[in-house]
This record gives sequence, structure tokens and C-alpha cells, in this order.
Amino acid sequence: MSESTIRIDHEENGGGGVFYLFDHETRAARLTYSVVGDDEITLDYVEVYPAYRRQGYARELVDHIAKFARRRQVLITPICGVAGGILKSDPQYEDVLR
Repeated sequence: MSESTIRIDHEENGGGGVFYLFDHETRAARLTYSVVGDDEITLDYVEVYPAYRRQGYARELVDHIAKFARRRQVLITPICGVAGGILKSDPQYEDVLR
């Protein structure tokens, strides 16, 4: 995965948002989340499109939302099994995991 080819955009609405990961200007993956009160977000779904799987993009999005949660001072409750597995298996995310 080359950092120069990756871009992550964020669309936010009142109840949550979506992070889109682009590879060479093509949408390759997305992560959706919901806001639950003032101190929590749920990580609802991570989807990596078939042509882009096994390139670390799910982890890239999870890492991005962990940084987002730290900036907002909120905790993450993972609903998505893939994202939950990434968050729970890596000690670097302990501070944001509910």
C-alpha cells in the first residue's frame, strides 16, 4: 500500500458519517459509523470492494476512525465483526475501545 496513492474523505451527518478510502482516485473501501450520545460512536460497517481486498484497507480505515475518536474524545463500540476484530486484537486501540 503506497501512501501517496491513498486518500480518505469524510462525510458527516447529524447522526454519524462515512469515511471513504480512495486508491488512485477510485473508491476502494468505506467505513460507516453512528454517533451515540456525547462520548460514544458505533463502528457500524467496513466494506472493502472486491478488487481491493487483502491490501490492508480495512485496517487503514479502522486506524483512521481511531484517530478520529481520539480527537473527538469518544469511545468506539464496534458492531462490524471485521472492525471489531481489528480493534480488539491490537493494543494500540485499547484507549478508544468500549
